[in-house]
Amino acid sequence: MLGCFSRKVVGATCRRTVFVWLTRCNTRRRHSANGHLSPDAYERRHHAVELTLAA
Repeated sequence: MLGCFSRKVVGATCRRTVFVWLTRCNTRRRHSANGHLSPDAYERRHHAVELTLAA
């Protein structure tokens, strides 16, 4: 029984750690494909340009 509980705890910890890492890499880390901007900054800039063109 303890082994099953340990696997659940370790599995939950691993999933949380991977989620945090992916969130950081995919939202804040700069990407060369985005002109060395983070995906969040690139998206903000893209939407600002779209709004300017629409006006």
